[in-house]
Amino acid sequence: HLSHVDAHPYEVALWVLLKKTQSANKDVRLQAVQEIAANHHWQDYQYQTAAQIIDQRTAVGLARTPQVDLRFFRHPLPPPALEDSLSAENDLRQLLASLPLSEVDKCVQYFTSLALRESDQSMAAQRGGLWCFGGNGLPYAQSLTSVPSEKVETFCLQALVQHSKVQSHCDLIVSNGGLPLLQRLYQLRRESLKIQRNIVRIIGNLALNEGVHQAIFQSGWLPVLAEMMQSPHIMQASHAARALANLDRDTVTEKYQDGVYILHPQTRDNQPIKADVLFIHGILGAAFKTWRQKDRSTLEEERDAKGSDDYTECWPKSWLAADCPNLRVLSVEYDSHLSDWMAKCPAENQRKSLAYRSRELLNKLKLAGVGERPVVWVAHSMGGTLSVLPLPQTCQTFTQISATIS
Repeated sequence: HLSHVDAHPYEVALWVLLKKTQSANKDVRLQAVQEIAANHHWQDYQYQTAAQIIDQRTAVGLARTPQVDLRFFRHPLPPPALEDSLSAENDLRQLLASLPLSEVDKCVQYFTSLALRESDQSMAAQRGGLWCFGGNGLPYAQSLTSVPSEKVETFCLQALVQHSKVQSHCDLIVSNGGLPLLQRLYQLRRESLKIQRNIVRIIGNLALNEGVHQAIFQSGWLPVLAEMMQSPHIMQASHAARALANLDRDTVTEKYQDGVYILHPQTRDNQPIKADVLFIHGILGAAFKTWRQKDRSTLEEERDAKGSDDYTECWPKSWLAADCPNLRVLSVEYDSHLSDWMAKCPAENQRKSLAYRSRELLNKLKLAGVGERPVVWVAHSMGGTLSVLPLPQTCQTFTQISATIS
């Protein structure tokens, strides 16, 4: 028994809590995770000990605890470093090329081919430019054909986002080394918030498949997601929150499909949820930027940087959640990724139909558990139309309060 161990009381308490996290009783496990996360007086070696022992389920629970100490998470041995951006681009290209174009719609096929084509041009340019008449092409020819590495990586990542929506492709992404590759690229592009969001968006999609949860844990994504959850950038934190919610099968029964973001509660919360509030953007909008407080000038940003800044990138997250903590606040994005591509997809007209988008929205909301409690719809512009179309199909299960903002 631990009562007879010659150790400091803190040591005994640590081992008792760690043992409780393995309990078959769910309530005991959840309470143990809360108590572990509440400890802020441990020494570094104690955090390291805990990090060596905690399992996947406990790590997910800690990552979804507000302001958890990041020393609870064990970082895996660093993978072989990417020598340069060309290596990252080449590995991304190989991963994308290994995925079949079956089971995906025409737009995904088109954009996958587009990403591979852009990657081919970029790699040819970086390896010495165009070849003509037995030698290198003129310097200006290289400048005309080369594509910046980050741009090509973004193309490849956006194509991977679409593949990660197909379950069989998720298994291939994992088995073909996608998780460590994305981890390395994440570290390489730490200054690019957009690339990091695309990467974590893929992880969130992969996490919809419980069969790959262990692989996500073993490849070191829990420390990354826990750190991203504490980001001051609402978009970054919300992408991480979605991925972690899909990994948390101990307290979350819903599954958050691509484009459905949890604005509140993003962490484990003991408060009962009394209603859902859904925010649906309009034409040319997005899940976050539509609900920003306002557009700020450079002068305002500089002034706010010197003093207190109460500006919010997403007022439903910053204000509504604070005023009404018993609400679940979701923001939905529908096919806005198409606007990020340089060329128009030949099948885009079909995807843009209201009927298509409405059916897709309804299916995602059902999987997110919308309809199990009263619902408030807050929609802007075209989002209002998308909100109204599903209502006849769901009026028997949804308690609706619709609000359209012009």
